[in-house]
Amino acid sequence: MEAVFLRSPAVRDPDRLVAIYSHNPKEYGIPSSANSYPDYVDFRDHNEVFSGIIVFCARPVPMDTGEQTELIDTEVVSGNYFSELGVKAAVGRTFLPDEDSSLGLHPVTVLSYGFWQHRFGSDPNIVGKTLILNRYP
Repeated sequence: MEAVFLRSPAVRDPDRLVAIYSHNPKEYGIPSSANSYPDYVDFRDHNEVFSGIIVFCARPVPMDTGEQTELIDTEVVSGNYFSELGVKAAVGRTFLPDEDSSLGLHPVTVLSYGFWQHRFGSDPNIVGKTLILNRYP
């Protein structure tokens, strides 16, 4: 309860964050649903209200360790995700501006702090290593 309701997210200006959903009650029988990537691009390119707009989509993907494949929780995020939220990498880096303009050309993964701690033992040498996620390096 404390983490969800009492602590602010560890981002810059958490009190200024808003979420944008589409309203389409006929879609999946729910009153609101996530926006598509083309919606995000349209919102971003025609934005005159917000200081910035990001997009993210949670999805489980398989991670191949060479010994086994395990399903892990991930988020696919826009290239400006970390910079807009004011979040820095503990080691390594977050995304460069051009890395989401050419989908799949230069794949980059940013590990969450918790995943880095629990799965890789906080090893700073993980930076620059190749992970196989969803069958892609």
